[in-house]
Amino acid sequence: MVLLLCMIFLTAMMLLGLSSSADTILQSQLATNLQKAERVKQSAQTTLETGEKWLMDLGASAPGPCQAPCKQAVIHPAGTLPGDLQYKPLNWWLANGQAVGQNPPPSRNKSNPSVWLIESSYTGAVADRPGERRSWYRILARASDPTDKVVSVVESIVLKTWTEQQKPSSTIPTDSALCAAGSGDCGRMAWRRLR
Repeated sequence: MVLLLCMIFLTAMMLLGLSSSADTILQSQLATNLQKAERVKQSAQTTLETGEKWLMDLGASAPGPCQAPCKQAVIHPAGTLPGDLQYKPLNWWLANGQAVGQNPPPSRNKSNPSVWLIESSYTGAVADRPGERRSWYRILARASDPTDKVVSVVESIVLKTWTEQQKPSSTIPTDSALCAAGSGDCGRMAWRRLR
């Protein structure tokens, strides 16, 4: 009888140990997945900031179109990017955007580059400043893990002032109505995560 009770007790302890071991493994996998997703989100945000900085650092005149293949980053005309670009594969992004680099160094394990691209949204003259025009840009950034299964896509809307003589069809409010500081370049006006 004692032997039978010991066997039942040992079986129960073994099942309890296996159950807690499986729970620990599951918790570890969940933590790893969350950590991977957070790294990808941070990489996409950093890539977005790189695209914003590139645009804001441009000189006084807006860049013109270039013939494909372009050697520099391209600003896509309004309405030319697909509506579902957050689901486009990495090779589409590489063909249409600007790659930033590899996120862990390539010596450890191969990583996908992060990519940003810019779409022009709207341009208008500033009401009380002749010779200046305001342009809104949609900047998008994509980052992923080495397997390309964890993907993050973020976008921002950026406002930039160009000083050049052009005649847009409409005028927009003055600086004081658009920017609290009253400066020409407001930078990021909005942000959201698409994927």
